[in-house]
Amino acid sequence: MDANIYLAKSIIDGYRNHQFKRIYPFATENVAGCFSGYDFKDKDCLTVLGSSVQALYMYLMGAKKVTTFDINPLTIYYLHFQKAFFLSKMKFKDYKNMFHAFSFEDTKDTYNLDKYYKKISECLDGKYKVFWDTLYDEYGSYLFNTNGLFNPIECSCGSIDKYMGIYSSSNIRKLQSSIEYFEPEFINCNITELHKYLCQGYDFMYFSNIMQYSKSVFNSCDLKESLYKYKDLLISFKDLLNSGGSIYGSYIYGIDYINNVFVNSIDRVFGDTIDYKKFNVFGSGAFKTKDAVMVLGG
Repeated sequence: MDANIYLAKSIIDGYRNHQFKRIYPFATENVAGCFSGYDFKDKDCLTVLGSSVQALYMYLMGAKKVTTFDINPLTIYYLHFQKAFFLSKMKFKDYKNMFHAFSFEDTKDTYNLDKYYKKISECLDGKYKVFWDTLYDEYGSYLFNTNGLFNPIECSCGSIDKYMGIYSSSNIRKLQSSIEYFEPEFINCNITELHKYLCQGYDFMYFSNIMQYSKSVFNSCDLKESLYKYKDLLISFKDLLNSGGSIYGSYIYGIDYINNVFVNSIDRVFGDTIDYKKFNVFGSGAFKTKDAVMVLGG
């Protein structure tokens, strides 16, 4: 049996390794806002895999190649699950309803998972079909419950449609017609080990909110020290950029919070080597006005 099936079962059963947590079914970021204005056409891109949304967005917008990485080996299995969703041509409303946390609409269909899962399963193949079928046969609807393999996201279905950037009716149709050709490279590693796997020039790199966990990444108790190490790591990636390339070094939540200790620390460490691109917050929040992405030039 695939070792990753055992890993998934250990997560569902509550035996969680701190490195491998539940999968995010959707991004916890305003992906559309973060990437707005950037021309992905014919670009070579590198991104954290996570929920797959960022990688799918890059592909949808015409990226020539998308290389993904994640410390969690289960993320590539979820990418293929999402691909199967698009290939199945099932309604996005039904897909959202597979995850109980998102069943704000048409709740009568929430637990009718067998018909939804069957459509996706028919479009899976190889080890990915074995993985998901094995887990669904054992756990059924609990697999998609927020106590199962997936994390909840605290936002409405409408927010998911709006902020993910790939689930509009027109974009779903585009992905349905082309997703079978999307085969991104996947590197299963920590960001600190990523350098040794990269051997090509990139036009665009995206590191999501990894910097938010820099103390954990560098096993440090000091935020400022860990941010300096993260800065050095990001600067080292600039050597892999093509001319004119960009690094979106960190997604930042609530950048306009008063006395935002994290942002204040970033400013002291990075100084004038970065710019912030601001956009509407993800989801809702009474005390947030803008989210942002920290941008380093090539």
